[in-house]
Amino acid sequence: MNILHGRKALQNFLQSQKAHFGAAPILIVESKPLNGVENKQVDEVCRWTRFVLQQQLGFRTVVYHSQHLFPTLSDQQQAFEMASRVGASTVAAVGSGSAMDLGKSMSWAEDRILMPATPTAILAAGSSHSLIYDLAEDTLVPIEQKRGGTIALMHSKTDQVQEALYACLAIAIDNFVQGTSRDSTFADDVLRMIKEKTSKVEDAEDLLIRSGQSLRYGLDENNRSIPLAIVSSLVTNELSSYSAMGVMASLVPSLVNVLPDKYSFDFDKELLDAAPRAITSSSIESLLAHIRDNQGATGCYDISEEKLRKVLQFHTVNS
Repeated sequence: MNILHGRKALQNFLQSQKAHFGAAPILIVESKPLNGVENKQVDEVCRWTRFVLQQQLGFRTVVYHSQHLFPTLSDQQQAFEMASRVGASTVAAVGSGSAMDLGKSMSWAEDRILMPATPTAILAAGSSHSLIYDLAEDTLVPIEQKRGGTIALMHSKTDQVQEALYACLAIAIDNFVQGTSRDSTFADDVLRMIKEKTSKVEDAEDLLIRSGQSLRYGLDENNRSIPLAIVSSLVTNELSSYSAMGVMASLVPSLVNVLPDKYSFDFDKELLDAAPRAITSSSIESLLAHIRDNQGATGCYDISEEKLRKVLQFHTVNS
C-alpha cells in the first residue's frame, strides 16, 4: 500500500503517472450526503478531487455517488456497470467511509486511489476488508479487498481528532484483551497523543491507518475485533444517530475494565472520564443478539459471550 501525505503529494504522484492514469477513464466514487445533510469537509474534498482530475490533469472521469451509510451489493453492481460502460480501469474513492468501502470492493480495478476526508474514512481506508450492507440479511458483510493501491491523506481540518484517538485506543486495547498483540508501542503512542491534547491532524491520520490495519474481521484464526463487532450489530439502529468512530471511542472505559492485569498502562480517571459517550438505547441482551445474528450471517468468529457481556456491562448502555 502506497501512502501519500497531503494534497501536494497526491498531485505530484498523479502528474508523474499522467500517461498511465490518462490511458482510460477513472471511476470516481463519492459519498452522498446522509439524510440530506451536507458534510462540508467531505464536499470540499470531493470538489477538489474533481477539479484536479478533470480540469488540472485532464483525465476522463465518470462519477458514482454512494447511496447509503454503508454501501450495498446494489451499489457495487451499479458502480461496476458504470465503469464497464466507459471502460474505466482505475477507481478513485473520495469522501466518507462508505466511499472507501465501496472503492475497496472494486476487484476489477487495475488501480485504486483512496482519498478519505473523515477519521472514519481513514480507518476504513487502512483496513483489510470492505463492509458491505446485505439488505436481505440486514447486516454488514466483510469482503476482503485486493492488496495494493494508494491512500492519499488529505490532512483535512477536523474537530474529531480526540474522538479518533480514543477509537484508536479502543482498537489497541482490544488487541490486548483478545491476546492478538503483545507490542504496547501503538497503545503508548495513542495514550501520549491523548494526554498531550495538541495532536496534529496528520499524526492522528497515521494512527488511524495503523488502527485500520490491525482490525480483525473474524474470518481467519483470530476473533473479530470487539469494537467492530459492536458497530456491526448497531448498523440499522444506533448508527443513524452516532458515528461508527464515536461508538468505538466510547468503548475505551469498557475495554479497560476487562484488560488482563499483566498489561500496565496509565489509564488515569481523567483520561477515562474524557472518553466520548455514545449512549445506546439497546439493552445488553439485544446487543448480544444482534452480534450473534451478525456472526451467523457472515460466518465470522467473535470472542466468547462471557467476555462480550463484561465489555457491554461497563459500556454506556441505558445510562
